[in-house]
Amino acid sequence: MENRILVIADDFFGDNGEVASHFSELLLCLASDLSVQFVLPGPVLIPLESLLQRAPSDIIGKQAGRIVLGLGLRELRLHQKASVIFKTYQVFLEELLSKTKAHLNLVTLPEEAFKEEILQVTEWNQLLKTISHPRITVLDFADRAAQFKETQLQKGKFARRLYSEDSRATSLCHMLLGLFLQERILKEIKEIS
Repeated sequence: MENRILVIADDFFGDNGEVASHFSELLLCLASDLSVQFVLPGPVLIPLESLLQRAPSDIIGKQAGRIVLGLGLRELRLHQKASVIFKTYQVFLEELLSKTKAHLNLVTLPEEAFKEEILQVTEWNQLLKTISHPRITVLDFADRAAQFKETQLQKGKFARRLYSEDSRATSLCHMLLGLFLQERILKEIKEIS
């Protein structure tokens, strides 16, 4: 169904999928005339390889017109190399592209989401940006988060942080990401209609 949006994410979107909830509510607040249906499963706590195996029932069977993917952080935190994770991710994307007609929105990871392995996060984002397909859009939240951080640094001690010292997203980060997704995806939906 072209008006169904499916959000698949690991804990990058919050321990309880907070970002997906914010995104869906923000989108509907600004575009209440859209007949959008959301499928918002909780965060994916299984490995990417298992998600690939479960794709036929958990993702493809949902018949979404748009699939938002916020994946990769879980595997990076397990100290896997970005290039290795990306190979499985590509197979996953190919499966979705071949078995659905959905448009895929891939979300980049801010470096602060896993400060201990910034180089791996940077490599992951660069790999995402190499993907070229008419039904895939890379949504650069890493850049948006960096802009936000720069603006907040100018405020000094009154600044608000997107991530805690242990690289956990704050509620402000969840809201910023939800707002970012709402803005970008609403723009895409309006351009298509």
